[in-house]
Amino acid sequence: MTSTQRVLGSVVSLWRYPVKSMMGEELNVAEVTKGGLLGDRAYALVSEPASAWLLVSLLALAGVVRWNASTNARNP
Repeated sequence: MTSTQRVLGSVVSLWRYPVKSMMGEELNVAEVTKGGLLGDRAYALVSEPASAWLLVSLLALAGVVRWNASTNARNP
């Protein structure tokens, strides 16, 4: 660290949420890309019929927040 740099904070825990509005997974390491944390909110639930695709939100399906999502890809 140079004399013009300073510590602003530290990371205590890191979480990824692969499916929008679901519980996530705690990570030990992660890859950050131009689009953000790799695998974060990569998926979402949608409603049927296909002609009226809507994102399922906490308001539409309150129990989804208790569902757990994780990836089976190794942490980068």
